[in-house]
Amino acid sequence: MAYTVGSAFYGIYFIVSFPAFFVFDKDIDNDQAKAGVKKTNAWDTIVSSCGYGMMILILLDVVRLYLDIPLIVGSSNVICTVTEGI
Repeated sequence: MAYTVGSAFYGIYFIVSFPAFFVFDKDIDNDQAKAGVKKTNAWDTIVSSCGYGMMILILLDVVRLYLDIPLIVGSSNVICTVTEGI
């Protein structure tokens, strides 16, 4: 189970990061990018990284909920579960 679930969770990182790197690198060999028409600044990179990180966290949590794995925060005596009817 560790291999299958671990591989599924690791695959989520690939699903989000591959398109992100593709978009980031699409204009590197473009003549307009070499001429300085389009530049990527630090702020755009930071905002994109935060957005991709949030997408990964949401997908990881969706898979955790689908597999019915309880969220253990901090110590083993604090377990967050979803109760129906709320």
